[in-house]
Amino acid sequence: MGAMRWAVRVVPVCGVAFAMAACSSSGTSAAPGPAASEAPDTGTSGCKGEGETYTADMVKPGTLGKYTFTLTAATPAPPGLLTNVWTVKIVDSDGKAPDVSQLTAVPFMPQMGHGSDQTPTLAANADGTFTVSDLYLFMDGLWTVTFTVSTAGATPTVLDKAVYSFCLDG
Repeated sequence: MGAMRWAVRVVPVCGVAFAMAACSSSGTSAAPGPAASEAPDTGTSGCKGEGETYTADMVKPGTLGKYTFTLTAATPAPPGLLTNVWTVKIVDSDGKAPDVSQLTAVPFMPQMGHGSDQTPTLAANADGTFTVSDLYLFMDGLWTVTFTVSTAGATPTVLDKAVYSFCLDG
């Protein structure tokens, strides 16, 4: 029992001593430059070489083959940080566009595991295209924007989708 009391008393003292040593600062650094835990700045938040190269009229077949998705224009071009406005054309094999109520656009950062804090707004244009506004890409890195065509109603069914991806460097 006496040995047990000694062990209990030593552990807290050692823990305090360890914590004080870990938190103390001598004012000097072992080596100049970034700390070992800091990643070097790559200029594009780790996504250089990933994503697509923007061009007007970027055509993608839907993953289910029912629609063709075309990113006809982006402002700014190429897509950039903060507020973006895109124009997309989405048509089926007969050239018919879905109703705007069937569409969603979802921005997402796969490397960071989060989306945007704003929900894009889609509006139908007279020429059969759609304007995607409030497309807010708020930080450097790889962003994907998934366009989905779904059935209307309380429990929508995905009819088709396409994903555009761009590496943003602010």
